[in-house]
Amino acid sequence: MKISGKIIDKINEAVNDVQESDYKAFNKQIALLIADEKEAIEGYEKALEILTGRMTNAQYNEIKRELDHIIQEEREHIEELESLKSKIDK
Repeated sequence: MKISGKIIDKINEAVNDVQESDYKAFNKQIALLIADEKEAIEGYEKALEILTGRMTNAQYNEIKRELDHIIQEEREHIEELESLKSKIDK
């Protein structure tokens, strides 16, 4: 499928019309999401501290394994958000 010149012109016009404030607003939102992910990691780590010694090793290890998995996912989200932010950063 061939894209007509008019469509390409409209796309270019839309991209050029994006205001600096739009980039700043987007990056501010991304920064808030990154902070949220970091706060979640701190919460999971704090939960593990609180649980230490309060249950059997088997129970603790099962919970720790699951929370470690979630923490790793949060870290991946941070990397992805930072990558996205760097693509938009102006």
